[in-house]
Amino acid sequence: MFGALLLTCCSQRVESRQTDVQMPRLSEVLSSGTDESLKREMLELVRKKWQAYLSMDREALQNLLAPGAIRASQRTRRIQRGRASILKELPAEWEAFERPGGRIAEHITIRKMRILPGKSGEAALVTCWMEMEGGARWKYDDQAFAALLATREGSAWRILFWTDALNLDYNLDEEQPGDSPAFDFDYVYPAQNLKRAVAFYAPILGTPEFQNSTRAIFLLEGARFIVTTDTLNGVAAVRSGKPNGFAAIHAADLPRRRSRLEKQGVEFLLGTKKQDINWAGRPALVTRDLEGNVIAFTGRPENTGSYSRVSGLDSDDVALDPARQIARAWVESAPEKIASLMTENAEWLDSTKVKFRGAETRKSFPAAFRKYYTTSYADAHGKLGVDWHANAMQKLSVDGLTAIVYLRELSNSTVREKALVTHFLNPNAQVETAVIFEANVSPAMAVALDYAGHPVLKLGNSSAFYEERLELGKPYKDESWRGFWGNDAVLGIFESEEKDKILEQNRANGYISFWVRSADRLYEYLQKQGAKFPRIPSINNKSGIESHPGYRQVVATDSEGNVVVFTEYTGRRR
Repeated sequence: MFGALLLTCCSQRVESRQTDVQMPRLSEVLSSGTDESLKREMLELVRKKWQAYLSMDREALQNLLAPGAIRASQRTRRIQRGRASILKELPAEWEAFERPGGRIAEHITIRKMRILPGKSGEAALVTCWMEMEGGARWKYDDQAFAALLATREGSAWRILFWTDALNLDYNLDEEQPGDSPAFDFDYVYPAQNLKRAVAFYAPILGTPEFQNSTRAIFLLEGARFIVTTDTLNGVAAVRSGKPNGFAAIHAADLPRRRSRLEKQGVEFLLGTKKQDINWAGRPALVTRDLEGNVIAFTGRPENTGSYSRVSGLDSDDVALDPARQIARAWVESAPEKIASLMTENAEWLDSTKVKFRGAETRKSFPAAFRKYYTTSYADAHGKLGVDWHANAMQKLSVDGLTAIVYLRELSNSTVREKALVTHFLNPNAQVETAVIFEANVSPAMAVALDYAGHPVLKLGNSSAFYEERLELGKPYKDESWRGFWGNDAVLGIFESEEKDKILEQNRANGYISFWVRSADRLYEYLQKQGAKFPRIPSINNKSGIESHPGYRQVVATDSEGNVVVFTEYTGRRR
C-alpha cells in the first residue's frame, strides 16, 4: 500500500475523492455479549471519529476524546498522552494530505468490526479494518487495522485509547495474504572516505545505529541505509555524478536462494555455493539483473551472540504480568507460551516485519512467529539474539478492560529497532487484541527510506526477472516504472535512456530516494556542503528543487559524488 509513495512512483491523475466514511451494517458487526444498542453506539462513535478526522474538525474530536486519552498511531510513531497533546499535534499530521475545500480527500471503508464490552457495559473495545482511497489530483490507497477503547461518560461515549497500524496488504474478502508478499532489503552506497560520508549523512539521517572501520548503518523507520568502503571487488565503487547504489535483499534461507538462482542460470558476480562472501557480518552472494545492475542477497549471521535480557517491566503492578510474560517468552523464542495468553478469538497484528499477513489467531501465531516475525533477529541456527527493553509504559483500565502500551526496543551488536506495542486485555487478563508497528523515528531531516530505482533499457523482461527469478512479487506499474513492494520501502526499476550514461554492465547503478520533511531545508544544507545538482533526464527534469503536484524533489550528489534523491511530500497543489 504505502500511500504516500504512490505520489512519486505510480501517480495517476484522478477526480477529487469524496470525504466520507462507509460503515458496515449492524448485522455485519461481530460481538461478544453485545446488545444491539451498544453496537449502534459503537458504530456511531467510530463513524464520528473518522469523519471528524477527515474534516480536520478539532472541536468535534475534542468532544469525542476523554481528557486523559492516549493515542499510539503509526502516523506519529510515538505515544501521545492527553487530549490536549493529541489535538495540538494533529494539524501538522494533516499537512501530508491533499485538502481541497479544507477536508482531507479520502474515502474510508470500515470492515470486519468487532466489539468486546466491559464487565458492566460501561466500556468497550472496538477493532476494525480500514480501507482508504484518496487524493484530490493523485490517487493513493492504503489499508489499516485500528483499535480503540471507549468509556461511557453519562449519556455519551468517549475514546480513552486509540491506535492504528497502517500500510497493510491483506485480502479481507478471502481472508488470505495480499497479492504481493513483501520482502526486506537494505540499500547500499559506496564511500571513498567513510568518516566524511558519515559527517555528510548524519544531519540528514541521524546518528548511525552501527559503525566500524568499513561501514556505517543508518536506520530509517524499518529500513537500513548502508555506506561502506567495501566496493565488492570494484563492482560497487564511486563514479562521480552517477547513481552507484545497490539493494541487499534479505534471504532467510540463503542456500535455497542460491540453489534456485543457479538452476535458473542467473549470473553470480561474487559469492557462489563454493565461496560465499562475508558482508556486514552475514554470508552473502552478489548477482546482477538482466541489464547488469548489481544486486546482493544476504543471509543470517552465523552467531548472534548472547542477548536475551528483558528490562523495563519491573513494576509491581500485577496488571503488567501478561506483558512481562510475553516479553520473556519472546526472547526465549517460546511462541506457544505467548499463544497461551491469548483468547480463542484474539487478533494479533504485528506489522514490523510483514504487511500482508493480517492478524494472527491464537492457533496461527506460533508458526508465524518463527517464520516471519523473528527471522531478522535469528542466526543461522535459529537462535534469537536480542535484548528486549520497554520504555514509556502507559496503562489504562476501565470496566475490566485494560490497555497497555509501550515503546519496545530490540538490540544486539548490529540491531537497533523500535516498535510501539499495545496489548488489550479482557477481564481475565488475557490478550484480546495486540497492535504492533515499527516506531523508528529520527529527529533529523529524513523521515524514511522511500524508494530505490535501478535503471533498465527495457521494462518488460526486467520486470519479469525481478518478479519471478528474484521472487519479489507482482509490481505496481506506472509509465516508465515498475515498483516492487518491500516491507518498508519500494525497490523499483525505471527506463533509462542510453544518453544518461548511468547504466553500466556488472555495476551498482541504482539510486535511493529519502523522504524528507522539507525540501527547502535539505536544499540549503546541500548547498552548504558543496553538493552538485545534476539533471539526469530519466530521473529529473531540472536542477535544484523540482515541484510536482503533491511532492517536491531534489536530485543531488553526496560527499562522495554519488547521486541521491530527496523527496518532500507536500499534500498540497503547487
